[in-house]
Amino acid sequence: MANEKFTKFVFELERKTREGGVRWERTSDESVYQAAFPKYLVRVYPKTHRGGVEPNYFIAILSENGSLIEEKSDTELAESWRGESGVPVKLMQRLYETAKEKATGIEGALDSLLGYLK
Repeated sequence: MANEKFTKFVFELERKTREGGVRWERTSDESVYQAAFPKYLVRVYPKTHRGGVEPNYFIAILSENGSLIEEKSDTELAESWRGESGVPVKLMQRLYETAKEKATGIEGALDSLLGYLK
């Protein structure tokens, strides 16, 4: 049951992030982005295993004092997924990329730069 709820949470988080409803921030680690919620922090980040080419994407839920509550990888979610294979992996990658875009402000920077070029 917890894996199903976790997967549902990731789907909703990705959707809300895409719609601009979640405020992502940079952390001291350049590849980790986090969003603060009442009582919780959510972090997303990639990890490439030794010898690996493609990273796995992880999501961690932490308590408000920073203690790890749960961490799941894209492959862990894929193992418990009952739908089309590969969906959780793509979803986690999309979540990470969108969180990064929101946290870094790349959209605004590109809009501004494009304005200068017109």
